[in-house]
Amino acid sequence: MSAPTTPLDATATTASRAPGPEATAPSARRAAPTIGTGPIDRVLDGARHTARRARATGRFLVEAPGHALDVMRQVTPSTAVSWARDVALPNEHSLAEPPIGSGLRPVPGHAGDPVLGCLRDLTGDRVSWLMESNDRFGPVFWSHLAGRRAVFVMGPDEAGQILVNADKDFSNEGWQELIGKFFDRGLMLLSFQEHLDHRRIMQSAFTPKRLRGYLEGMDRRITADLDASWPTEGPTTLYQRMKDLAMRVAADVFLGVELDRPSRDHLLAGFHAQPRAATEFLRMDLPFTLWGRGRNGYDDVTRWLRAQLDDKRAGDGDDLFSAMVHARDDDGSAFTDEEIVRHMNFMWFAAHDTTTLAMAMMAWGFAAHPEWQERAYAESAALGDGPLRPEDLKSLTAIELVMNEVMRLWPPVPVMVRRAVRDTALGDYYIPEGTWIAVMNPATHRLPEYWTDPDTFDPSRFEEGREEHKQHKHLYYPFGAGAHKCIGFAFAQLETKAMWHRLLLTRRFEVAPGYEPTMGWKALPEPTDDLPVVIHPR
Repeated sequence: MSAPTTPLDATATTASRAPGPEATAPSARRAAPTIGTGPIDRVLDGARHTARRARATGRFLVEAPGHALDVMRQVTPSTAVSWARDVALPNEHSLAEPPIGSGLRPVPGHAGDPVLGCLRDLTGDRVSWLMESNDRFGPVFWSHLAGRRAVFVMGPDEAGQILVNADKDFSNEGWQELIGKFFDRGLMLLSFQEHLDHRRIMQSAFTPKRLRGYLEGMDRRITADLDASWPTEGPTTLYQRMKDLAMRVAADVFLGVELDRPSRDHLLAGFHAQPRAATEFLRMDLPFTLWGRGRNGYDDVTRWLRAQLDDKRAGDGDDLFSAMVHARDDDGSAFTDEEIVRHMNFMWFAAHDTTTLAMAMMAWGFAAHPEWQERAYAESAALGDGPLRPEDLKSLTAIELVMNEVMRLWPPVPVMVRRAVRDTALGDYYIPEGTWIAVMNPATHRLPEYWTDPDTFDPSRFEEGREEHKQHKHLYYPFGAGAHKCIGFAFAQLETKAMWHRLLLTRRFEVAPGYEPTMGWKALPEPTDDLPVVIHPR
């Protein structure tokens, strides 16, 4: 590219060379330096993590009095009484009275349980709670969560207004308090023009030519792992097995390096620990807490990513990491080194955990509904077992329909968090400045006024001629909508289709009669029983 390279942060360093031509075929994987995992290395890692905790504790002790004073300045007698009432004596009341003469109405709701608010409902049977609240309050309601009031949105009109955000009334700042300690400055956490600037650069890593190269790499890894480590017959559980395979696919396609087994396991453990910790209620950075392990993982992963930047810059690989290093927008702007590291860390989380859920739950969809499994198998058999191209996967309509229905029932991104930057109207509801807003697509995807038998697994609802999801532009949004729609949604669809194409060619799946998975909702929905199935060879 001939345009000059301009970092988004002029004080940081970035590559000075323009990217080479986009790869259309996979190149040989480079052997990366081994990650030390021996006893001495563990001691050194422990010393680094202890030093981090000491620095964080020092900053907290210095900054805490100032933060406390800021909070005290903002608290008025009325807000203190309101907060105490919500925590100690929760009851049903309006969020806030709208300005006189505005024509708006207050958001109805209930503070939830004493102290915990709606935490038990969100981490328990979330869908039932949302649907009951919809019946009780309507498609917009509030409850108490994490020491603050939050508005929950389910109606497609209101969800669309927030996600499209034409008037820029809502920022993505709400994500920062939830996952910012691990994914700060990730694309999903950015707002407004800054988000658009970063997205324009990142888009060059998801062009059709790039996606073709990614597909070749993931198909190669999927085929090798299914042949080497997946059973072809007998009872097994699939959720963790699918997570492990998706992790290895991501390691190949995202990082593009060959690591020995201990090094790879160490790096993958660091990636895996972060999203688990990000939703932890007890946020104490101690050696044996889930939060502490997540912080350790963040340090290990980002340190490793930084160490690879020079090699990635010198090469022209077909992996996502290389694409991000060489990414430019039309003006030649590029990411700084620190932006690359943070985006890569976040993209791993965004792509892996969400895609895993859809791929795993499709196992239940196929096994519990054999007519769909056989239809999908017939399409895969017609395609054959040769190398895959993106255009080949368009013929796998049954896999796509089952994937869409699984993501309707269990969206891979089951909440989209925003924050009101000013007093505003959401439809005809009054939303005060600073309000947290959670757009809940698991409820939107089951609204009975739009969906036929919404709790029933029925992929045909997406088929041409029926297409229930097209009744409203924002009735079905598993990957979000508007400017913040998941940038990697095409990548996720390719991986899911490739995975199930290879599985169906060689295996048939069954579940016990009447079996339906029980889902846990701590962060992303997950089957609590690891999804037991019986596999038969084709």
